[in-house]
Amino acid sequence: MAETNDQILIQRTLQGDQNAFAQLVEKYKQPAFGIAYQITANREDAEEIAMDAFVKAYQALNTFKFESKFST
Repeated sequence: MAETNDQILIQRTLQGDQNAFAQLVEKYKQPAFGIAYQITANREDAEEIAMDAFVKAYQALNTFKFESKFST
């Protein structure tokens, strides 16, 4: 199976490239915000929830098994 751009960015992040994770955040920040906003109907809360999700994803990135998409 060919590596996706997300997989490459995850691997680069795990090797210490913080810019690679910034690219993932940039790619997925709108969808994450959209989901959070649908749930909260509050812009500030949605922004905070989306950012918290990315922080948690970053902290757990070393456990990512590449069995699903990063977006999930």
